[in-house]
Amino acid sequence: MLRNIPLKGYEGRNRPPPIKLHNEKLPGGALAVAQHIRLQPYIYHLLGLSEGGDLLELHSILHKINEYVQADKISTADPQKFQDLLVDYFEKRKNCSEEFPTFTKLVPKSHFMEHYPDLMTKFGPFNLYWTARGEAKHRTFVNFAESAKNFINITRTFAVKNQAQLASR
Repeated sequence: MLRNIPLKGYEGRNRPPPIKLHNEKLPGGALAVAQHIRLQPYIYHLLGLSEGGDLLELHSILHKINEYVQADKISTADPQKFQDLLVDYFEKRKNCSEEFPTFTKLVPKSHFMEHYPDLMTKFGPFNLYWTARGEAKHRTFVNFAESAKNFINITRTFAVKNQAQLASR
């Protein structure tokens, strides 16, 4: 079903891979997983599922959390709404783990989500200070270093290769 959904632009490049029943987590990179979560309500609609208990509600809550995290703008009431949503998420997750024994356990880093509403209040929308663009640029320079295999004057190598890449665009 994921293959048949028309996606364009970055969405098409980060199309979520098909899910295999024996996988414990969603396959793909961060953007593919975010796409999967964003498309989940649409898939449920196509399957004709409107009610399905805690698991469907958990997916719905996860979708809403994803929307808050990726929002361009937030209002003053959004951090409190987001806090309430996180409380619901942790409750539903606990219910799902009790109902489905094979449901994956919550990883310790999920605890950081509890701090998101405070960060949202202090700093604004997350996309204003996320690090993915910096990490992508770092990956470019790592690739330059690996392909050049010249570490005598690595900063010069980086400067020359980066300028050549920018000039070729």
